[in-house]
Amino acid sequence: MPFSFLDAWTPDGPDSAQGSRTIRPDEDYLSDHFPSFPIMPGVLMVEALVQTARRLLEQESGGHWVLGEAKAVRYGAMVQPGMVLRTTITVKKRTPEGIECKGEGLRDDGETAVSGRFIMRPLRPALSGLESRNTGVEQ
Repeated sequence: MPFSFLDAWTPDGPDSAQGSRTIRPDEDYLSDHFPSFPIMPGVLMVEALVQTARRLLEQESGGHWVLGEAKAVRYGAMVQPGMVLRTTITVKKRTPEGIECKGEGLRDDGETAVSGRFIMRPLRPALSGLESRNTGVEQ
């Protein structure tokens, strides 16, 4: 099931983009995180960064891109319902294995909520049953 953690995004050229997400009080995950003090989970902040990068890469080079690795992820200010998380992505390096990006998510008051580096990799098709038998990979 696809889900989006971006309400809007804008490319700033081939190597950078910005996105935003308004955290609505009725978001399902807020009922569990946390019932008496709802905040956006850190993993969903990272997902917003990844989705910003994915849209940029798919527009620039086509194909489908997935998160391959996250590095040096840091969390700062909490993001609560009614706030806006603004994402900024910059492509740092392109290699045959993937594309290294730097990302930052700021609240609408300018406080950093999340930052880090991550590798985006092209989506590889899943092995079919016949291919997995031929390669020795167990299903």
